[in-house]
Amino acid sequence: MIASPEMAAPQRPTFPAASWPKRRRPQLPVLAVGGRALVVCPNEPVHRVALTEANGTGAVGTLADGAEITIVAWHARGSSGWRYQVRSSDGTVEGWLSAVNLRPIPALVAPTTRDQAHR
Repeated sequence: MIASPEMAAPQRPTFPAASWPKRRRPQLPVLAVGGRALVVCPNEPVHRVALTEANGTGAVGTLADGAEITIVAWHARGSSGWRYQVRSSDGTVEGWLSAVNLRPIPALVAPTTRDQAHR
């Protein structure tokens, strides 16, 4: 039996890609568990940030702007971004921070042989 045009499967409407809403991804650092980072307090007048419990409530301590930390774990929180469990470099405080309060430590570049020859 030959299919007639009336029996053709309906097609989904297509929309040009330009009409799709653009998702803005936040420019937040992606940090590895076990890695190190620095605390950033851009909007805090006291230059300290509170560490919270895993559920985001109850402060368990604070860290100063520029403090070096170790990433212990991470958790995605939907539209509010990532949260990282961090431990201070001296091991005295551990808690959760938003990714907006962290930045990677700049990598040190070892001098090349050519750079050493010109010293």
